[in-house]
Parts: sequence; structure tokens; C-alpha cells
Amino acid sequence: MNRPTENHTRTIYTLIGDENYLEAIRLLEYQKSTFKECTAIFSLIAYCAWQMEDYQRATQEYAKLVELNPKKDSYKLHYAHCLYKTEQYDKALSATSGVQDPSLKDQVIILQSAIRYAQEDIQSAKSGLATSDQESIDVMMDNATILYKEDRFEQALETYMEIKRVHGFLPEVAYCIALCYYRLNRFPETIQMITEIKSQAGRSHPELLRGLAGDTVDFDAQGLIAKAKDAYLVEGINLLTALEYDQKHFKEAKAALRELPGRNEEELDPITLHNTAIVNMEDNPSDSFTKLSFLLGQEISPPETFRNLLLGYCKYEYYPYAADLLAENSEIATKTMTPQMLDFLDAILLCAQSKEEAYRKFDGLCKIRADLLRRLMKGVDEARKTHDDIQQTQLTIEFEAAVTDLVPVLMSQAKIFWDLGNYQLVELLLMKYADFCIDNRTWKLNLAHTYFLQPSKVNEAISLYEPLVLGENSLLDVEAIIVANLCVAYVIMEQNQLADSLINRLTEEENSRKKEEENAKLYHLSIIHLVIGTLYCANKNFDFGIDYVFKAFNPMHEKLNPDTWLYAKKCLFELIRCMSLRQVVLNDTMFEKICEYLDNVDKFGKKMESTIDLVLAAEEARENQTISFEARCIKALLLRFYDF
Repeated sequence: MNRPTENHTRTIYTLIGDENYLEAIRLLEYQKSTFKECTAIFSLIAYCAWQMEDYQRATQEYAKLVELNPKKDSYKLHYAHCLYKTEQYDKALSATSGVQDPSLKDQVIILQSAIRYAQEDIQSAKSGLATSDQESIDVMMDNATILYKEDRFEQALETYMEIKRVHGFLPEVAYCIALCYYRLNRFPETIQMITEIKSQAGRSHPELLRGLAGDTVDFDAQGLIAKAKDAYLVEGINLLTALEYDQKHFKEAKAALRELPGRNEEELDPITLHNTAIVNMEDNPSDSFTKLSFLLGQEISPPETFRNLLLGYCKYEYYPYAADLLAENSEIATKTMTPQMLDFLDAILLCAQSKEEAYRKFDGLCKIRADLLRRLMKGVDEARKTHDDIQQTQLTIEFEAAVTDLVPVLMSQAKIFWDLGNYQLVELLLMKYADFCIDNRTWKLNLAHTYFLQPSKVNEAISLYEPLVLGENSLLDVEAIIVANLCVAYVIMEQNQLADSLINRLTEEENSRKKEEENAKLYHLSIIHLVIGTLYCANKNFDFGIDYVFKAFNPMHEKLNPDTWLYAKKCLFELIRCMSLRQVVLNDTMFEKICEYLDNVDKFGKKMESTIDLVLAAEEARENQTISFEARCIKALLLRFYDF
């Protein structure tokens, strides 16, 4: 049989050695036109395609190799692997049955078990592995994976730890150990294992760590993305991001993602793109929804994508979009979400049609969760009496998880009364579950908000706000509205010295942050000024209130956005309403100050949409949806009533 010349062979193997698979395939394709049935050429193309993760192409090449070499079982096994990678599971199983070489028996069993696992036939996968060498690292890994799939995290962890003990540090095993720790809520150990993954990656490839290499390094050109994946650095840092986000450490979650090698957005792997969308949802919901929708349309996406997009729509009350998404993806919903979660979402979507029916459904869901919590509390007490520390710890973890499951349902139920302005009923509903939620931050925060809106209970609001605000090392790490509400509560209770102290501390922190991050967007002081200004405007003290509102926009180009503008225009509309009723007479100085302010808003708000439309990109906003347009309309109204 004719074969390529020695020079061509040397060139091709050099390209493969340099991992330049695409160029190698190009040269091999050229050679294939001359040597149409050369096994070596097809084998090298198949190998290159596999290394590039182009499994469709690899499948075609190995199919040809099996045709050319019907008695060579190794090609049949590679072909079956490719079919498995392209999710052609039945064909892959059929291909493995043709492999008769005894030396390949264990590899065949492992592949067949992997195929059964992918088909959700866990029992068959376990039965197959049971006939293999139990000390083989591949068999141990597969057994541990099945244990993890069955939520037997402790046993899975023990198996992975045994692999690490016998075979030393392996990035994949280290990541699996970290994942088990995470699922067991053993967060310190999770962080410790992720740190070990980062440390090992840094020793092997120092340029991977952004802190050492700097942001200006062209990581993609250096081929370090592949190295980061091989070192399980991408998976480890994404797990760290999820851990920080779950614990409400949003700043740390964003910082964790920045440790990954720099890439363009279109180059991000699905998990990193998903986590980027989640950690930035509060800042830019529209962009996050776009990312999640894109992922949902791909062949491979994180299983949490659908759930998080659906919950995001519900959080921002885009119920029609949530309903359409659920209806169009009912099969995905059943696979990726528990019946309890689906019941919760049904209740949320029901709010748009019938608040009474939704309230009853929420109430039933809360009672189910409360019954579980009572059983867990009883179990914790019994374990404490018998000094069973292990059982007590496990039940406590389950109790905290059950509380976390109850709180969103309870808050959705309470929101029905909140929207009606019936804050006393909100308080009664929240207090109904105080025994379970007393240590939950979300519950305490919403109870504080409820007290804050009841004039007779502002002191109770202060007692709940203070630990949430003053207990933090930095006020900038606390949600701006919480700090603002505490400050306003101080003002209402005539504790002005405490309010001034809070504002001064916040001013110092914002100035310090500005020195560290010149382009940092900080709105805490602005929100405080807006909330205090709104309070005075609501009490018809417009001279002081409007002046306080305007302080929130210094400087205008940094502080103007749809949220701050919403507060400001509410105060201006209240002023115009009172002017129309002849309850207020505007002096010339205040009139000129307001006109000057509105002119500045007009100047800087031309490309800002006035309301946060989560399904409309900013550049698509029509003229009458901009802040600039609204500022001109308000000025026109003001001029009309000023002369009235």
C-alpha cells in the first residue's frame, strides 16, 4: 500500500506534537486525496479530531477505520467511545458488543457502564462495574460517580479520598472531593481543596494565575485555556463562585470569577457563562437573561440554567415570560426541578391570575415545610439529649436547608399582603414562622422592612436593622436600601447624631473605595439622600426634601440611573401635585434649582432607559422611554403649574 513520504510524516507528527491539530488535519486531508484508503491517515485524523473535541468528525473517521480494519478491536472501541461522546448511546452499546479482544475487556465494561449511566440506568451501570477490577482507578472513579449520583456523598467522598491516597494528587479527583464537601455543606474543607487545586495549577503553570501573570496577558494565544481545564482550575473556581454566592458573599463571588484566565465572552465555557450571568443579575438583569436564554438554546448547558432563568423572571415579576418558558420546556422542568419547586413556581405564576388562590397554595406549601421543620427540630433535640453529635450535626444541616427552602415560599405569600399595603398582616404571617426562621437573615430583613413601614414600630425596625448593618466590617458590603432605611429610622426617631455618624462613616468608605477603584459605581450615599429626601417630601417639606434629593446626584454623570431617577421623579411629581392643588407655592430660587437639575438630567440621560425593561436592550429604547424625555416632560409640567 502507498504511504505518505517521510517528510510529510515528520511534518504531521511535529504539528501533532505542538498540538496544532487543525493544521495537521489540513495536511492529512490533502494526503488522503492521494492515499484514499490509508489506515495511518484516517487514524491520525481521528486522533486529532478527538483531541480537538470534535467528536462528530472523530466518529466518521473511526467508522471508516472499522470498515478498513474489521478485525482490529481497538478501532471498534474508539468508535464506540465517539458514539458515546455524541450521545448515540444505543449505537455505542452495539459497537462495544463487537469488541472480543480479552485485553480490552475491562475498558469495554467501563464504557458500557458509562453508557448505562448516561441513559439513567444506574443499576445496570453498577452491575457492570461489579465484574471489573475494583482496584482499578477508572472503576473506583465510576463507582464514586454513581454514589454521588445517588446522593450518597459521604461514601463518594470516602472513595475519592482513597483514590487520592493511593494515586496522589489528581486534578479531577481533587475537584470531585471539593464537590462532595460542598454538597455536605462542609464549606471550609471545600475551600481548602479548591485552594489545593489552584496551588497545584500555579506550580504547573504559573502563568495561569491572574494575580501572578497580570490582566494584560493574552491567555488564549498562549493556549492556557486548555491547560486551565486540564488542571480543573475552571471547575474549581466556578465551584468557589457558587459557594460564595450561596452564602450571599456576592462581592467575593464576582472576585472569584475574575481569577480565571481572561477570555472574550463568546469564548467562555457554559459553566463560567452561567455563573457570570447569575452573579451579575442584580446589576444587569437583562444581560443575564440574554446569557441564560442563549445557554438554554445550546446542546450542552448546566442543568441549573432553566431553573435560574425561570426564577429570575419570577423574581422581577415577568410572569408571562416565566409562564411561556415553563410551557415550552415542560420536559426539562420535570427533569431538572423537584415537584416541590414546580409547585412553588405554579403558585407564583398563579399570582397574576388570582391572588386568593395563590395565597391558599402558598399557605399549603408553607405548612408542608413547617411540618418537616418540626420533625427535624424534634430530632435535633433528641440527638442533643443522647449526646449523638454526628446525628445532631447532620439534622442541623438538614434543618437549615429546610429553612432555606421555606423562606422563599413564605416571602412570596407575605408579598401578597405587602402589595396591598397591609403591613400588619405581613408581620403576623412572618411571626407565625418565627420559631424556625429566627436566625435567617432574609426573614429578619423582611420583618425589619415591615416594622419600618409601621410608624408605631420604627424602634423595632432599628433593633433588627442595626445588627445587619453595623455588624459588617464595611457598610458598602450591605445592601444600600438597608443602610438607607436605618438612617431614615434614626431621623424619624430624632436620633440625628446616629444618622450623621452613619452617613459620615459611609462617606469615608466611599472615598476610600474610589481611591482603590477609580471607576467603581457606588450608590449607597445617593440612596440614603434619596430616601431621606422622599421622607421630607411626603411630609410636604419640599424645600429640605428636594434639596436632599438633588444631593444624591452629585456628580450627575455617575449617579444618574433608572433607580435613582425613579426616586427623584416621585418627589417631583408629588411637588407638582401639591402645586396643582394650590397647597404649595414654589419660590423663584427653588424653581430655578429644579429647572437646572432637570436640564442636567436631560443632558446625561439621553441614552438611559427610564424604566428597567428586562427584555429590552438599552440601545433599543425608544425616545419616549429615556430618562431625558421624562425630564423634559416634567419640566414642561413644572412650567405650566408655576404660572398657574
